[in-house]
Amino acid sequence: MSMTGIGISSDALEKFNKQKMERSIKGLIFRIDEASGEVVVETETNDSFEELVQRFPINEPRFATYDFPFVNRAGLEDTRLLFIFWSPDDAPIKLKMLFAGTKNFFRSQLDTVMINIEGTALKDFSKDKIVKRIEERVGINR
Repeated sequence: MSMTGIGISSDALEKFNKQKMERSIKGLIFRIDEASGEVVVETETNDSFEELVQRFPINEPRFATYDFPFVNRAGLEDTRLLFIFWSPDDAPIKLKMLFAGTKNFFRSQLDTVMINIEGTALKDFSKDKIVKRIEERVGINR
């Protein structure tokens, strides 16, 4: 359990493991269900990255994981699993604190190496910025 007292639903872990191992799910969006005190799956999608980002509520934080396709330096198609923390500026402070306090615990329970992406505005999730972050993380220079 996280410092905030939030746990993770078994369904959320199962769907993430399916995404990671089978690659049959491109994206998952997670929310905190305050009633159950757990991180739960809100959306399972095979949408493009841009469409996934458009699903984020404009005034509430979310976590997401996404199998992000890109062309690497060698010109080959590649993918990297992203862990996304969406915390819009207009979100209520209580919710922002709850998500921020749960983020590291949730990410650690997913038990895999992922590229961390955080944003407070939709422009923070441009494809170019994501590819640049991947290149920085894996040591690729264009």
